[in-house]
Amino acid sequence: MEVTTECFEKIIIFQEFESMINEEERKKKSLIDEIQKETQDFNSETQKLKDMEEEHKKCLIEKKNLENELYQCEESIKKHQIELNSVKKNEQFKALLTEIENLKNKKDLIENKILEIMDITERKSNEMNQKRKNLSIKEKEKDSSIKTKKDEIEKIEKYINDLKSRQDLIKSEIKDETIKKRLENLLKTKNGLAVVKANIKKNETLKSNPEEYFCSGCNSKLTSMDISSIRKMNTFAICQNCSRFIYYRC
Repeated sequence: MEVTTECFEKIIIFQEFESMINEEERKKKSLIDEIQKETQDFNSETQKLKDMEEEHKKCLIEKKNLENELYQCEESIKKHQIELNSVKKNEQFKALLTEIENLKNKKDLIENKILEIMDITERKSNEMNQKRKNLSIKEKEKDSSIKTKKDEIEKIEKYINDLKSRQDLIKSEIKDETIKKRLENLLKTKNGLAVVKANIKKNETLKSNPEEYFCSGCNSKLTSMDISSIRKMNTFAICQNCSRFIYYRC
C-alpha cells in the first residue's frame, strides 16, 4: 500500500520535530530521575546520621542509669560499713562483710561498664561529628548539582515548547485530515515514531540486485512493490507489518 501526498515533506518534518521532542523529553526525564536519586541518596545519609544520634542518645541514657546504679551501690556500701560498728553477733558481722564485698564487686563491674559506655559514646560522638561535616559538604554539592539540573530542565522545557509550536505550525499545513489522524494514532501506538526512512542494506549474495530495503521502524523487509512506491515522487509506502509511513532518501 502507498500514500501519495503533496504534504510529503511536511509529514517528514512533522516526524522530525516529534523525534526531537521525544529526545528532549528523555533528557528531561533523565535529569528528573537524577535529581530524585541525589535527593534520595542524601536523605538516606541524613537518616544514617539520625540513627547514629539515636544510638548515641541511648548510650547516654544507659550511662546515666549506670551512674545512678553506681551511686546506689556506693551508698549501700557506706550504709553497711556503718552497720559493722553496731552489730554484736559474729554471724551478722560476717554477713555484712560478705554483702559489702559483693557490693564492691558489683561496683567494679558497673564502673567498667561505665568506662566502656564512655568509650563507645566518645567514638560515636566523633563519628557523628565527621558525618555532619561530610553531610554539610554533600548537601552543598547536592544543592549545586540539583540547581544545575533544574536550570537545564528549564532550558529543555523552553526548547520543547518551541519545538511543539513549530510542529503545530507544520501540522496545520498538513491538510489531509485522514493522514493527520493516522499519524496521530501511529505516534500513540508506535512510541512516537510514525514516519521512518527506508533502511538500505547491501547483500552481495544477490547479484542481480544487491540492495535490500527494510522498514527502519520494525526492520521488516520491503516488497518490490513497496520499493517501487517509495521511489515515486511524494510517495510513502505503508509498512505491511507495523503500518508506519516509509519514505526513501538517496
